[in-house]
Amino acid sequence: MIIAQAGIAKSIDCFQAKSIDHILFSFLLAEEYDYSNGTRGQANWGNLRQEWRACSSGRMQSPVDIQSEELQPVCSLKLLQTRYKPTNATLTNLDHDIALEFGDSSSGSLIIDGTLYRVSEYHIHAPSEHTVNGKHLAVEGHLVHRSEDNRLAVVAVMYTIGSEDDPFIDQVNRDLVFFKVEHFLPELSGEQDVQVVDPSLLNVGGKRFFRYVGSLTSPPCTEQVTWSVLRRVNKLFP
Repeated sequence: MIIAQAGIAKSIDCFQAKSIDHILFSFLLAEEYDYSNGTRGQANWGNLRQEWRACSSGRMQSPVDIQSEELQPVCSLKLLQTRYKPTNATLTNLDHDIALEFGDSSSGSLIIDGTLYRVSEYHIHAPSEHTVNGKHLAVEGHLVHRSEDNRLAVVAVMYTIGSEDDPFIDQVNRDLVFFKVEHFLPELSGEQDVQVVDPSLLNVGGKRFFRYVGSLTSPPCTEQVTWSVLRRVNKLFP
């Protein structure tokens, strides 16, 4: 697999994308798997359900380790073209991560290679799922988009612990405690409306990103997901 950088570009083999019935399928079945070393753990996901076989036998699985010395600049890649606007959202604790689900398809869009993807949700993992030169960062956020023909595009935002809070996270945090300070894990239980959230505060547009084609990072581990991992690392104040 080749991970290209900003300009940054394509990698891996290209196959026809498969239809995805629902973007949150993996989260709806979250109770059937976990991240432990047990029988429901990540090493065994592909054996838990027939439709999850890609988790163990897939050729284009995410996350990946981004090795900076192996990156190949691709100047032909265009900027991440985004158009987001404030929208109502709901925050849900899914045990393995927390998801911010945007109210409707008018929340905004991302254009990659001429294809328009509608933003659907933003969820967070701690620590990061992708690694850079073998190292995890404190937190990784995924801004998920889907096209009309059910292709997925995810923009990954990395975070470290710093003295200033990220403006996007701060707007979610204004009415509830988003994280436990000591462990940086979701403190929310169930669902909670967070009023109006503006995805544009993530500031994901631009040309400095790592691009590759991979998969969902949890069951069913569906492949043909276009990943754009931002080079910029944001800060979160614990």
